[in-house]
Amino acid sequence: MKIHDLIAEESMKDYFNRLAKEHGIEALGSGAFGRVFQHPMYKNVVTKVYKASDRDYARYVKWAMAHQSNPWVPKIIEQVKYESKDGNMNILFMQKMKSFRDASEAAHSMMRMVKKVNPDMDKGDYDHLLEIIYDGVESGDFEAWKDFVFESEIMDDKHFAQLWGGFIRPNQARFDIHDGNMMYRPEDGQVVITDPVAGFPTEWVSDM
Repeated sequence: MKIHDLIAEESMKDYFNRLAKEHGIEALGSGAFGRVFQHPMYKNVVTKVYKASDRDYARYVKWAMAHQSNPWVPKIIEQVKYESKDGNMNILFMQKMKSFRDASEAAHSMMRMVKKVNPDMDKGDYDHLLEIIYDGVESGDFEAWKDFVFESEIMDDKHFAQLWGGFIRPNQARFDIHDGNMMYRPEDGQVVITDPVAGFPTEWVSDM
C-alpha cells in the first residue's frame, strides 16, 4: 500500500490511525489547516495533509512547484488530491527541513542570508537590521519585513527577489511570515519560507 492510498469513505482521523498502525507514521506538527507527518518509508521526506479549502496555501504550493530552482521555497516531490469524509484534501510530499527554535534563531539565519549578498556590512548596520528582522519574524508584521527587505540589500539575491516580487508582495494583505512559517535546510543553512500567507482557521485538525 502506498502512503497516499486513501479510501474515500475514510475520515482523515481513520486514515492517519491506519497509517500509524500499518506503516508507523509519526505526527510532527499541525496548524490551522493541516498536519505534517514523517514519511514512514523515507526519513528525508515529510507528508503534509491540508484541507483544499486553504486556497491561499494551495496557491503558494502551486507557485513553489513552478519555481523549484528557488532555494527559498520548499522542495516539493508530489501533491495528490483526494476526497474523504472530511471533504477535499491535498497530500503533499516534500523535503524534510529543520524548524527554528525561536524568533532569535530565525532572525540570525536571515542575517546570514543577507551577509551572503552584503559580506562587507559593518556591525552597526548588522545590529540595526537584526533588530528589524527580529521584530518581523517574531510578529509576522509586513511593515517590519518590508523595512528589512529594502534596507538589507537582500533583494540582490535574485531568488529572494523572485519570491518577494512574484508571490509575497502581491499577497501582502494576507502576509504571515513569522518564525513558525520559516524553516531551514541543515545541509547549507538556507532559510525556506514554508507558508507566507494566512488562511482562515478551522477545527478539523483538533479532531485528528
